[in-house]
Amino acid sequence: MCSKTVVITGGPIFQEAAKLISSEDRIICADSGVDYALSNNIRVDEVFGDLDSISASGKEYIKIKDIPLNQYPCEKDMTDTELAIRSADERSDVLLICSLQGRPDHVLTNILLVSRLRSEGRSIICSDGRTDIIPLSGKDHINIKGIIDPGSKAISLIPVTDKVEGVTTEGLYYPLDNASIERGSSYTNSNEISDNSGSFSVCVEKGELLVVITDKD
Repeated sequence: MCSKTVVITGGPIFQEAAKLISSEDRIICADSGVDYALSNNIRVDEVFGDLDSISASGKEYIKIKDIPLNQYPCEKDMTDTELAIRSADERSDVLLICSLQGRPDHVLTNILLVSRLRSEGRSIICSDGRTDIIPLSGKDHINIKGIIDPGSKAISLIPVTDKVEGVTTEGLYYPLDNASIERGSSYTNSNEISDNSGSFSVCVEKGELLVVITDKD
């Protein structure tokens, strides 16, 4: 069984995200992700960042708990989030808990970073506690099971590369069979699970795709 590394960033993140973390996970915070951890009684194993957005209480928490701190200058070539993720064992499953409703530049950067890391062979997804984004790259697939209240969820497939080929789905109301999807197309936006099983799958032959699971409302 692969280990799981959780990376928590700053920004508005729902409390539900805390339920995705278990006591066995390695938990890394990127800068003010410490504040989210602190407010939700989440253990922190290591911190990365320039500490430009963390609160005074967050800094004191790091000091009191003697948490390993990797501090970087504000002027650097990677975001705090990327530094934190790349510190994880490449064989580890990574869960990035980040804002998906905050500053658009931060949100887009994190989503595209997750897609890029998947193309490098990393096992990674991101979530804010209410929306999950799962990247697929190349010949790849995902099987999702046990979604609670599947009727309330929208499933969207969003191409990252110019074209994604060989897209096949099972368990969705509008199925795909070896389809090609071009970047910028709205064709595969707002699908839904076809029954009450809470399960569906997506397979890709070529290209990079984001599978987005979110609330309809």
